Amino acid sequence: MGKGRLRLILDGDSDVCVAVISDEGEMADVEFCVPFSGGGRSPKVREALLNLCRAIREENETNPIPD
Repeated sequence: MGKGRLRLILDGDSDVCVAVISDEGEMADVEFCVPFSGGGRSPKVREALLNLCRAIREENETNPIPD
C-alpha cells in the first residue's frame, strides 16, 4: 500500500470536505454540508468528521510531526 494522504477541510460555510489523495496526486473527495444550506443529509457523519478535525489539530499541537 502506498503512502497516500487524507485531507480534511472545514470550509467557510462550515461544510466538511474529505479528500483521499494517492501518491500520484489523483484525488477523490466528498463534501458533508450543513443542514441549513441545502445539504445536511448526514449530520452525524459531519459531526464525527468535525470531531476528527479537532482531534487531529490537538494531536498536531501536542505531538507535531517533525519536518
